[in-house]
Amino acid sequence: MTQGWRGKPDARIEFICAAGGALLRYGARTDRLEHHLEACGRALGIEAEIYMLPNAIFATFGGAAQARTVIIETEEETIDLRGLAMVGDILDAVTNGGVSAEFGLAQVRLITTARPRFRWYYRVPATGLSAAAVAVLIGGGPRALVAAAMVGIGVGSLLVIGRKSARLIPLLEFLAGVLSVVLTAVLWHVLPHFALDTVILAGVTPLIPGLTITKGVSELAAKHVVSGAARLASAAIVLVTLVSGIAMATYGLRVLNYMPPKFTSHGSTSLVLMAISTAAGAAAFMVLMNARPKDFPVILTAWVVALGGIELGVVIAGPTFSVVVAALLLGVFCNLYGWITGLPSAIPRVPGLVVLVPGAIGFRSATSLLDGSRSGAEIMVTVVIVGVGLVVGLLLADSAVPLPAEGRRGL
Repeated sequence: MTQGWRGKPDARIEFICAAGGALLRYGARTDRLEHHLEACGRALGIEAEIYMLPNAIFATFGGAAQARTVIIETEEETIDLRGLAMVGDILDAVTNGGVSAEFGLAQVRLITTARPRFRWYYRVPATGLSAAAVAVLIGGGPRALVAAAMVGIGVGSLLVIGRKSARLIPLLEFLAGVLSVVLTAVLWHVLPHFALDTVILAGVTPLIPGLTITKGVSELAAKHVVSGAARLASAAIVLVTLVSGIAMATYGLRVLNYMPPKFTSHGSTSLVLMAISTAAGAAAFMVLMNARPKDFPVILTAWVVALGGIELGVVIAGPTFSVVVAALLLGVFCNLYGWITGLPSAIPRVPGLVVLVPGAIGFRSATSLLDGSRSGAEIMVTVVIVGVGLVVGLLLADSAVPLPAEGRRGL
């Protein structure tokens, strides 16, 4: 329990620390969260200076003579859109004087200790559904859709089991890479003639750190150098670990003469299948990101805006810089959603970024480098360009439809 200036527990400090830790864990924007917590401190009559890292919060409370610093170690980031909205509501209520800090603290503790809305028996099928949707959206046909769904279910089951063991958690990305290759190879012998790379990539989509890359570049742009560099380094380690598992499994299957030949023909993809895949993908990520069912329409709209923005961007700016146009449209939509509803703009923005993040390009780059392909370094450069372009698009959206630095809608 954090002690106040006279040795008594101070609920104001406890609340700011608890709310900040929860929102950082649930995926709030670092720069805006700092402003929001400092505004809450002013409303509660306590001077607060907040500095955030991906896994810790440094908070100084009080003036120079009585200043004390609190360090809060946060849990591993887990996107939770429902928790983000609920804790954001409480932080706004305390800041506006609607409820006391004591009541807010109790509510935050209830939210952070509650079980996720969607249990493992929802999350495993959702992982398979998301893999099937991503396979279609990146060019796969019906065969790739079926294979990716099965690989996704296998990877989702591994994640559920592995996260219950402290020994397996550091190896989850590596094991998921191995499992995705093995399952893809087995399925190819049963249901041949689909693109191996498409199915493998779609199957490990929940583990590709594209969103972390985007947040890292965004924090660097906002002058959060330490936090941004830490996120990029963490994303690089996850990416390399994942690709190492894929590369080792591929090599082992080739030695055993069981690895299927490369097949690049995806088959035809109809507009109806694309539309169904878009809706299915939005529903799957609603489950995986623990969003509220009533948020499904806005999440689906964000996916449509992002995908439409990519198509429009290809016409306007070309394939590489199409992400700028798409991110601009997505950012404007999310900010308008925040203004109109008063809810966090992250509710549509985070799922929408799943379509735009440069994680898939980074994955292919690392794979090319391990295979000795000369195009690997070129794709790595493309990752940086796309990541910067994505952040530029979001910054342009913030300029066109600015959100207040304080308040839950800016989270």
